[in-house]
Amino acid sequence: MATSILNKMGEEHHQECDFRPETWKPQKGEIAWLPSQKVYVERLQVNCFSSDMQALLNTLELVSQNPKAFDHPVVVSSVRHDKLDPKKIHVKFHPISSFQGRSLSDKFPSDHPRSREARERLMLQYVALSPAPPHPVTGKVLSFEEDKEMDKGSYVKLLEEYECLSDGLRPFIGCGQGGGLVLTKECIEEPGLGLVLL
Repeated sequence: MATSILNKMGEEHHQECDFRPETWKPQKGEIAWLPSQKVYVERLQVNCFSSDMQALLNTLELVSQNPKAFDHPVVVSSVRHDKLDPKKIHVKFHPISSFQGRSLSDKFPSDHPRSREARERLMLQYVALSPAPPHPVTGKVLSFEEDKEMDKGSYVKLLEEYECLSDGLRPFIGCGQGGGLVLTKECIEEPGLGLVLL
């Protein structure tokens, strides 16, 4: 069943951009790129599915629960080397959304059908990334090293965390700034921020 699903997703040959320097190693707090389902599944099939059942299960979970996360940036929340094979790097990450250019206040307006408390709880499921306006509840916005920014206001989905091998991700090369978007140490370590990066 699992194999048939993956084969169906990766059966067509594609010429999609698959740029990933062999020297690139994701780090905690870094913005990475989750490629399309085809590229993601094909790459992991070749590199690990034959011997890593957990990677297969993690991929099926991501594909089934949040297919819209593909072809979008993500923020790396955890990086660890495999105990049995140190060359394998397990990465946990949170999806990022720009809400199609809307802010959190636009997505959850004051006339939202839910109560004010329920609306705030919904907004607290996200963390703002520069250059988004400060979070309407916490007043926080995460910043990047070297004063870099996303190309538009974006938000980390805190309640959604997935895991894959590092082969499944790509370096983020958008924003016209040469890529290398990494959250500042203060943002990663700030207590009470709510971001699961510790």
